[in-house]
Amino acid sequence: KIEEKYLNGTPEEIYSKLAVEPVLRTYVLSLIAASFTTTKKQLFDFFDKTFYAHQFKDLRRMHATITKVLDLLEEWEFIMSNTDDFSSANELGDEKLKPTLIGKRVAELYIDPLTAHFIITCLRNGSDKRLDAFSFLQMISHTLELRPLLKVGIREYDKIQESMLELSDYLLENEPSMYEPEYEDFLNSVKTALMFSQWISEQDEEFLLEEFNIRPGEIRMKLEIADWLLYATEEICKIMHYQSLIKEIIKLRLRMKYGVKEELLPLIRLENIGRARARLLFRNRIRNLKDLKNTDLSTLSQIIG
Repeated sequence: KIEEKYLNGTPEEIYSKLAVEPVLRTYVLSLIAASFTTTKKQLFDFFDKTFYAHQFKDLRRMHATITKVLDLLEEWEFIMSNTDDFSSANELGDEKLKPTLIGKRVAELYIDPLTAHFIITCLRNGSDKRLDAFSFLQMISHTLELRPLLKVGIREYDKIQESMLELSDYLLENEPSMYEPEYEDFLNSVKTALMFSQWISEQDEEFLLEEFNIRPGEIRMKLEIADWLLYATEEICKIMHYQSLIKEIIKLRLRMKYGVKEELLPLIRLENIGRARARLLFRNRIRNLKDLKNTDLSTLSQIIG
């Protein structure tokens, strides 16, 4: 059977992944950021040689898509093109393309430029808001990278909407009206953020499976992607000089890694101390390193074995 299917079988059709806009956005920015292509013409020449072009065949339409992506990247301030008055040079696609400081960092972080733009917009919105862990959790939950999001079922619709209204003061993004088509997607991001909130409130995988119908493997995968997005947010904050937010994001990343409340952070830094042992120590009034130093060995061994 193996020989018949995999060795002598019919080859499967393969399709270029570049045809998907998020992938195209990422690669166009990375080519410019790495100075691999410095003009529009070079960019077109590069893509003309790809399997995507071979499969797509309509080069004119492909060039139009790339031009649209370039316009977006320029609008989001990830790239700059020279604005010389030589229109003839620009028509030939010889305008110089350069990455901005933030554009270069976004390319290095390997996130979709649309996600980076969304994070930047949210951070700007948050400059005059009260922020907590949920603010960042909802923001990263509404990105393409974290899809598929947890779906809001008909039975829980009111419950999730209620939670969203309670937490609306902490949201970094401007929430869409409930009549807009993207509202359902927005609610899904709120549910996904609520799941993360329960995790950092020390709820176990069994509870999350019961409450959110998410399996341990999925939780682990979502936590890894969430950490990557929070790290990207931290790096963007550095470039935008939002120093006050960096400390909060670092704390949140630690809480997401171990699934703990903020009060356990001093203990979780110790080797071989996970969330269960840290909670045991905390309940026994050992709340930081000073308390730990003042506790004798026999008491400690009684608590954590």
